[in-house]
Amino acid sequence: MEKYLFNIVSTALGNSDGLTTDTELFSFGVNSLTSTRIRNEITKTLELSTTLHQNVVYEHPTISQLADFLLAVNSGKLEEESAEKTYDTMLKMAERWQGQVIKPVPVNEAEVEAANGQVVVLTGATGSLGAHIVDQLARRPDVAKIICLSRAKSHADSLKRIQESLQTRGRHSVDLNKIMSYAADVNKPNLGLTADEHESIRRSATAVIHNAWPVNFNYTVEVFDDHIGGEYKSMSLCLTPRYGQPHQPRPLFAA
Repeated sequence: MEKYLFNIVSTALGNSDGLTTDTELFSFGVNSLTSTRIRNEITKTLELSTTLHQNVVYEHPTISQLADFLLAVNSGKLEEESAEKTYDTMLKMAERWQGQVIKPVPVNEAEVEAANGQVVVLTGATGSLGAHIVDQLARRPDVAKIICLSRAKSHADSLKRIQESLQTRGRHSVDLNKIMSYAADVNKPNLGLTADEHESIRRSATAVIHNAWPVNFNYTVEVFDDHIGGEYKSMSLCLTPRYGQPHQPRPLFAA
């Protein structure tokens, strides 16, 4: 069943590099259109004892979970999802990520230097809300630099995507000299950056705004696991030991 589903998902996405049976599909690139294609292909090629509802991929967002569900459907051993089970899943998820949070270390006051303006790290800058956050930050005289982290093929591609997003949303007067952009992945070690790049950002940041968050009411709690992990990785920029600034950077959440 997992092999059968793996082929369907790979075909729907046109890509299987890095895909495993435990990969969270919506973080891997599945969206509402491809989830419908996956459901339709399963319905067309698999004999089932019941009709699959529209949100079946959202509710079972890994190949392994979807395989277990389909096998349970045909065996008659399907268990109803309960509010208690969802709540338990949510608590376990929070506890797991909480256990990985780095404890803050007090700043050595002897090594503190005054900051030359605010340096704000921003995720989700290529989205609609992100473009307006960039615009508002760039207008502030107390903000010296905006460091944007976005999924892209390269740092140059990341900056190009942000510029295109600003233009599309009519933000034509943004001071681009204030913007630095990195191709990053908040779910990877060091945010997918080199150790030197990560350390440079960590040492200079005075605030971190995590704006890369999906707004989709079809998602189940399991789908948010990677996104909660991304929030943790962003917060770590504020919690790791750092010197050269008069205070620890502030983590902010925008979605």
